Amino acid sequence: MTDRVFHLKKSFSLNYSAFRKGTPPPLRLQFYPYRGLSHTLRVREGVVHLRISDVLTSAPLEVLEAVLGILVYRLFCRKAPSELLQLYSTYIRQPDVQQQLWELRRQRARKFLTGSRGHTYDLAKIFDEVNRKHFGSSVQVSCLSWSRRGSRTVLGHYDDAQGAIVINRLLDRPGVPPIVIEYVLFHEMLHSLMGEKVQNGRRCVHHKSFRDAERRFPGRLGALRLARLCLAQAGARFTL
Repeated sequence: MTDRVFHLKKSFSLNYSAFRKGTPPPLRLQFYPYRGLSHTLRVREGVVHLRISDVLTSAPLEVLEAVLGILVYRLFCRKAPSELLQLYSTYIRQPDVQQQLWELRRQRARKFLTGSRGHTYDLAKIFDEVNRKHFGSSVQVSCLSWSRRGSRTVLGHYDDAQGAIVINRLLDRPGVPPIVIEYVLFHEMLHSLMGEKVQNGRRCVHHKSFRDAERRFPGRLGALRLARLCLAQAGARFTL
C-alpha cells in the first residue's frame, strides 16, 4: 500500500502542476467506506483531501491514477481526457466489481421506512394498479414506503440495494391528484427494471433507454406540471 500511495502522490503532483505553477499542496489519501462508488477531491486549509471508494482498494494502480486524474481535471473545471474515463469505466463495469459494489451498498444501506399506507394514499394499492396497467404485473420490489421526512427536492427514489421504492411524504396530501402518485411510482418502477448505465465513467440512471420508456406514461407532462405545482404549494422544488 505504501508504494501505491507514493505513486499516487507523485501522480497528483504531475496532474496538479499541469494546471497551476508552483509547489502542489500536500495530498492526504483515504480509501473511504462510501455506500456507493463515490470519489472526492477537496481542498481544505491548504491540504488536498482525496477520498476514493474502498471498493477500489485492490484496483490496479493505473485505475487509481485514472480516478485521481479525473478528479484533478474536475477540480479545475476541465473535461477529463477520454482515455482516463474509458480506463475507469472499463474497470468498474467488470462483473466482480459490480457484484462487490452491490453487496457493499446493501450492507451499508441506512434507510428509515414508514410503510406504504399514508394519510391520504396507500402506495401498495396504487403500485398494484400501475404494475397491472403498464408492466403486466411484472415488477417486484421488497418495500414501498413514504419517506420519513418531506423532501424539498426529490419526488421519489428507488434503492436497488434494498429493492425499495420511497415516495416523498409531501405528496401524501388531499390536494395532490392521484395521477401524480401514479407517475412517480411508474418512474421508480422503471428504475427497478432498467437499472443504471455507466457513461463516460459516471453512473447514469436517466439514460436514453430509460427516458424513451418513461414517455410511454399517458399524461406524463401533465403529471410533471401537477407535481411541480403540488410541491411549490408545499414550499419545495423537485427532481426525479
